[in-house]
Amino acid sequence: MLSFRAGEGALLEAEQGCAWVTCDGRPEDHFLQAGQRLWCSGPARLRMSAVGQEPAHLVWAAQAVRPRGAPGVRVSVV
Repeated sequence: MLSFRAGEGALLEAEQGCAWVTCDGRPEDHFLQAGQRLWCSGPARLRMSAVGQEPAHLVWAAQAVRPRGAPGVRVSVV
């Protein structure tokens, strides 16, 4: 689980496998395959889990603002 305060965010990247990512209070779920990225901005609490039989490996970089040109979906909860 990852939590972000208002003004904080992170860029998640799946390096291996498939990962399920959801944000508390939002109906959308996201599935990241190896090589896909997802931008998340706070305030938010993310929950993640591997999908399938292969382990999933996610890396993240904390950022104060969304990197220019970063692909992905903005996830936020107010």
